[in-house]
Amino acid sequence: MSIQTDDFGAAPPKRVISAAPASPAEEAIERALRPKGLREYV
Repeated sequence: MSIQTDDFGAAPPKRVISAAPASPAEEAIERALRPKGLREYV
């Protein structure tokens, strides 16, 4: 009887998640999608 193991390789690199925009273009797109006035939120 032999012991079998699952070899999944090395662990994936850690991901850094941040609320900061990845680029100025991303920030501009997010700003453009937001409602302009308070009435549009409600």
